[in-house]
Amino acid sequence: MNSPPAAFAAHDRTSAGASTNWPGALTAYAAGVVAAAYFAKIAPALPLIRQEFGLSLIGAGWLVSAFNLLGVTTAVFVGTAADRIGALRFCAAGLVLLAAGAAAGALAGGPGLLIAARIVEGSGFVAIVVSAPALVAAAAAPADRALALGCWASYMPAGAALAMLAGAGTLPVAGWRGLWWLGVAAAAAALVMLLRLRASYAAPPGAARRSLAVLRGTVTRPQPWALGIAFAMYTLQWHAVMMWLPTYAQENYVLGEGTAALVTALYVVINVAGNLGGGLLLHRGARRSTIIGVTFAATALLFAAMFAAGVAPPVRYALVLLYSAVTGVIAAAALSGGVRYARDASELSAMQGLIVQISQGGTFLSPLVVALAVSLLGGWNASLYVLLGAGAIGIACALAIRRMEQQAMMRAE
Repeated sequence: MNSPPAAFAAHDRTSAGASTNWPGALTAYAAGVVAAAYFAKIAPALPLIRQEFGLSLIGAGWLVSAFNLLGVTTAVFVGTAADRIGALRFCAAGLVLLAAGAAAGALAGGPGLLIAARIVEGSGFVAIVVSAPALVAAAAAPADRALALGCWASYMPAGAALAMLAGAGTLPVAGWRGLWWLGVAAAAAALVMLLRLRASYAAPPGAARRSLAVLRGTVTRPQPWALGIAFAMYTLQWHAVMMWLPTYAQENYVLGEGTAALVTALYVVINVAGNLGGGLLLHRGARRSTIIGVTFAATALLFAAMFAAGVAPPVRYALVLLYSAVTGVIAAAALSGGVRYARDASELSAMQGLIVQISQGGTFLSPLVVALAVSLLGGWNASLYVLLGAGAIGIACALAIRRMEQQAMMRAE
């Protein structure tokens, strides 16, 4: 059985009879969904952007990865700053950065300016994903916190699905620039909602703000590294499929932009079922190591079947959907681990930031390594080696987390 998150133990003793402020928790979740939509909007728009700016496949990979540049280098420092300055302020600032970056991107006249705008958007994304979980946890009652954080894990596929659906309706009518302006409106709406409900996010008492000590204590602990690397391998696999599925569908099945976006949207939406399932498994006491290890092993078999020769297109797509549903439990297990293993409230966003920073390595590398594999080895089947290699690393992380769980149980006895 998973014990309550250490970061909120004192708060829990003083609020045992409190009920969850679901509007506040859902508003913080909505900020994460908008941030995820900003990340994913590039996928359905990528064919149009490549056509307008004449980008190669590898050049498009760099455009996709630019969004994650700051996340892969600075998220732990951003998380530490969020602990010191306040999660609410950081989440609000992240939404402002998203809107500013989208407006600049919509006005970009070339790929260089668009890449710079995507970096600004990426900074807003990082600010939100390291701070919003603390807001969700603050709004949730002790009995509901594991479930609320399990639901938080679905912010990425929910936002990505929103981006795909918005792209399907917007791209044929207003092009990719219209989709960018729609993103500006979404970020502004989320900001208004967040500020109206700011009273929902009272911090737990005794949240110290010892930034350097917190940072040093966080980066020297093994738990966030194991969780972060496992999550990075999950994101590498899942985003590799998501980012290139519209391009693959258009090149191999001659689908239009809107249809390809809808095909990808279903892949993204079904991942939410896995996220929620992972939250329920954790709520019922399943071990994170078991969830992560078994799922990576199962998805390796799905990848092997997915890329097998002679598989009919409908069957291949069904396997893609099954993979997305199954693998979603990993996100719930990894993302909720930051709150579980933080030793006090002052360490929460720093712990989350480190997990996010490590995981962003998978998101950053995913489009690049897949583009390189496809370009150098010839054909989309070359991406299978990338996906299986990531799964092997994920299983190794699960074994490491298992040892940590056993050591924690021995110390508790």
